[in-house]
Amino acid sequence: MKEDKATKIIRALLQSPKGFVTGSAMARDLSVSRVAIWGVMEKLREEGYEFDAIRNRGYRIRELPHNLSASYLNARLPFLAERSAIHVHDTLDSTNSEAERLLADGQKAPLVVIAKEQTKGRGRLGRIWESPREGNFYGSLAFRPRLNPSRMQPFTLWMGLTICRFLEEIGKLKPMLKWPNDIYCNGKKAVGILTEARMDADLIHELVLGIGINVSSAPDLTDAQPGGNQAVSLNEASGREISLNPFTVALLETLLEAYKVFHEDRYQEAFKRLWERYNLLQGKTVKARTGTAVINGIASHLRPDGALIIRHQAGETALVSGEVTLST
Repeated sequence: MKEDKATKIIRALLQSPKGFVTGSAMARDLSVSRVAIWGVMEKLREEGYEFDAIRNRGYRIRELPHNLSASYLNARLPFLAERSAIHVHDTLDSTNSEAERLLADGQKAPLVVIAKEQTKGRGRLGRIWESPREGNFYGSLAFRPRLNPSRMQPFTLWMGLTICRFLEEIGKLKPMLKWPNDIYCNGKKAVGILTEARMDADLIHELVLGIGINVSSAPDLTDAQPGGNQAVSLNEASGREISLNPFTVALLETLLEAYKVFHEDRYQEAFKRLWERYNLLQGKTVKARTGTAVINGIASHLRPDGALIIRHQAGETALVSGEVTLST
């Protein structure tokens, strides 16, 4: 892949030990005129970058855009950028749908699809994931795992726990995972995960992991869930502003490494430890719905395959799929 000039400029500025790069140095490295460099810098400013420009020292980045920048992601993730594996869109119907289309077209995996806005964002059980254009993360990672479906059953939980650890490490957040795919901060939903696969009886051929994270803003879910808005943004939960572009780079690096660990079957010890740390439901009275059945009981423990064990008057039920809510 031939990198565009914007990506090269952003990488040069990010990698400069002193922070500054002169226009003449960039023009020389890119084999273009100083006027061409100025033109690219102006387009980057329109994208939301702010630069310091000092005579005899050059340019440096003062502020990154509020919304996602494809140039920044490509500059920071060259191992994906060099094979055109990062796809950033202003608007998409659904990042999962686009990832599925790219896989069907023969794109190499892993690949990443990100949208600044979704018009038909999907959640579990046919729900809509509200996706306003407000500096949030809407993205999908696509893989070709070629593993037996039974091996992949704990995958969504593993990736959810990985995200919990990541959010705690970026500071001032206490995330908790509600089986099987929702992450809560301060008792409100901040992250949703949707895993979809193309498989046959013996093999998962394609796997798409969709993630929606309320970084800067949260949709108003009051109508859907009476009792006040039950969604929260990371900015609100942490009490500080998270810069979306560095956040996205670190998140993607974390998720790609977690997929590798899972695919190589090296996740079990960490999985158990993380589940004990981030399990929202442990020992709680819950109501579980699976198909037409409703089960009331206590969330007990997790089987190695990711099934949630619920204890009730008649014994125990292993919940492989469905929805669980805390009883009030």
